[in-house]
Order: sequence, then C-alpha cells, then structure tokens
Amino acid sequence: LSSNYRPPAIHWWISRARTGQPLIPENFSMTFWSWWCAIQPAWQNMSPSTSFEAPRHNNNDWSPLDKPGKNGFWSVLAALKWWGCANSTGCDDPLWHAAIDDVKWVMEHIMEFRCPAASR
Repeated sequence: LSSNYRPPAIHWWISRARTGQPLIPENFSMTFWSWWCAIQPAWQNMSPSTSFEAPRHNNNDWSPLDKPGKNGFWSVLAALKWWGCANSTGCDDPLWHAAIDDVKWVMEHIMEFRCPAASR
C-alpha cells in the first residue's frame, strides 16, 4: 500500500519488524482517514471530510487495495486495532466505528473481486 499520508505509527511498526505497539496520538483519526482515502482506487473519489461518510461505489477493480502480505492490508488492520485500543476514546470514537464499517465493506468487495464466482 502507498506510504503517502501513511500514519507515522505504521512506519514505526514496519521499521521495527512489525513488533510492538506504537503510541497513538490524539489526532490519529485524521491521520488514518487521510491515509485511507489516499490508498483508495481512484474511482472511489474519497477525501477526508468532517462527515467521514465513505462513498459506496463498487466498480469491481479493487487492485489498489488488494494487497495481501505484511506490507499490505495488514497495516490497515493493525492501525484500526491500535486506534481502538488507544487513549480514552478508543472504541467509543464514532470515527473509529465509521472506519471499521468502511474497511469491512471494502474487504467484502475485495473478496468478490478476487473470487467473483464465490460471491454469487
């Protein structure tokens, strides 16, 4: 996945062989959403906003996010885990819930993209 706008916490984690848990700053929601929007397929046309309502388009080309492996989608999941466990807001943060919902939706569509016959 692209490192453009990638949260520093993910860089920290990758540079330490994906061990440990980085400190998550209070502004992590904005950092995560900026990166999440930046790594979307161009047709998603996502940009960080105050509503954080992700568009729900499915043009079936999810190749920009269909990146398994230790430097791929695992980084997104790790970031969500850290954010959910961080500071006083953590799992109570509505922006975290919005991110979880959108990542889940994207993962479902990546599965359909990879195995179209299985989704019918």
